Amino acid sequence: MKRRNTTIMTVILALTFLGIMVRQFREVENGPTFAQVNSRSSRDTSNNTEISPDERSQQLRGSDREARRTHHSSPIEAADAPAPLPEGEDPVKCFAYGRITIDPDDPIPNHGFTVRLTDREGNQYQTKADSEGRYSKPGLSPGDWWIFAEGVGYEREVDVLPFSADKRLIRRDFHLTRSLFVDIKLITPDGRPFQESLEEQGAPLRHGLSLRPVATKNAPGEFIDGVRGNESSPFGAGQFWKDGHVHQKRSPEYLGSIFLQEQPPLFLSLLNFQYVIETRLVEAGTTEITFVLRPEDLIAQLGQIRAEFVDLESDRLLPDVQVWLQGGPRGGSARFSNTDGQVYFDSIPPGNYSLCAELDGYALFVTPLQVQPARVTQPATITLEKEVTVSGHVTKKGKSPLHTELQSSMIDPDTGKINPTMHRTTQFGDDGSFTIEGMARGKWAIWVGDQGDGWMSPRTIVDTSGGSLQHVTLTVYPTHSIVVIPPLDRWKELQYTVSTEQGIKPSPSRFYSPSPSRIQVAPGAYLVQILTHEGILMQEWSIMTSEKPLTLRIE
Repeated sequence: MKRRNTTIMTVILALTFLGIMVRQFREVENGPTFAQVNSRSSRDTSNNTEISPDERSQQLRGSDREARRTHHSSPIEAADAPAPLPEGEDPVKCFAYGRITIDPDDPIPNHGFTVRLTDREGNQYQTKADSEGRYSKPGLSPGDWWIFAEGVGYEREVDVLPFSADKRLIRRDFHLTRSLFVDIKLITPDGRPFQESLEEQGAPLRHGLSLRPVATKNAPGEFIDGVRGNESSPFGAGQFWKDGHVHQKRSPEYLGSIFLQEQPPLFLSLLNFQYVIETRLVEAGTTEITFVLRPEDLIAQLGQIRAEFVDLESDRLLPDVQVWLQGGPRGGSARFSNTDGQVYFDSIPPGNYSLCAELDGYALFVTPLQVQPARVTQPATITLEKEVTVSGHVTKKGKSPLHTELQSSMIDPDTGKINPTMHRTTQFGDDGSFTIEGMARGKWAIWVGDQGDGWMSPRTIVDTSGGSLQHVTLTVYPTHSIVVIPPLDRWKELQYTVSTEQGIKPSPSRFYSPSPSRIQVAPGAYLVQILTHEGILMQEWSIMTSEKPLTLRIE
């Protein structure tokens, strides 16, 4: 009997232990609930340590800049993270969680709030907060993680979470405040919503329309150059969002809202593409501005383009030339020259464009031009020259996957920079052979870019001034990483560029957040420069990449 009771007790204990293990496995697999995490964080344990928001913010903000320097010993660092947790010990690894709150009377943006995390190698993750503002993210590796909370129409909040093997659970709460914003009304002189009146004008005006408000520190001229891309892309001292995207849709006379990134006074301009229709002063306390505009006036401001194409050698008029505009709202709209070699563009919003032309057997042609309001822009007769080609072979260093796409851009002879509008893309076959057609005479940079598989080639300079080239060889290597960490307080003011040892200079890239930015490059030597948006050099490094990511910290 005693042996039987012992057996029963053993079975009961085994089942109890099995139940505990299953429950823990499910918790790890699904992630603990917010209540479970909150309960754990209140305990004083060695592995689950909580750091208060005020304590961490005090380390990173204000005048405590030296604390950040001592935490990261030098501007150039190898990205050595703390010792990882033993493999297979805990799939949850490190755990970030917290809650986002806003003022009680503020509306929650339509898309809610997002929390983004970036480690010091530039790896990024994001998670959405729930309807109560709660968020959590397991599976983070030990080391510093840049974390920021954001929502459309709210000021972004940023912090750094210092995870380690002994500090695996960190709570970080955020309280977001609404950005300064100005509502934009657009009406006709008789008080009607502009959009309603616009619809009565038909398709020609709609095709020539790219209305957006832009905030600037200084009063603009006739044009605001640099306005590109989506109308909600940040530009100048603000970011525009159409009505209904941020909050519930309002009455038809509202065009949207512009969220200010600088304190007033500012200048707020209504643009059609890059042309300034009207400018108003935004003073402290301004919450709404009304622009009055007639569709007929907008029609009168639209420009036109007329161009004629001939063969460089014979002066023969060239029909069927494909012509398109880059840089404006009609970037994808193409035309073909007629039998007289002429092409026409009508209803073009005034601004700066690149006119591009292409014809089989001829080199790609690109020229900048500015469309003036209510005028016909007619460049001199455009001569197209016969194409040159570059052919060769792509080889693999090691056992890389075979790429299928090769990039090439012409190099500006005056600046040494890559011209992004003079760009050719070509496919190459299973044996790695390629031929790039439609190239103009001059210096080009050709390369195989990283297509998401971690392999790429260095940029190679080829000179087609003397004609076509053959037997050009490119070798693809495993990519190396350069990680640039901007300062938390000045990241919006800076941009960076990475030049090759041969002097190939791409256009500068801006920082999209205060978190580390990872740049994938082929193995080699590079010059990394930090510039202001005015082009003033702030800091630079001459580096040699390695398999281990190289971290550059901007001081």
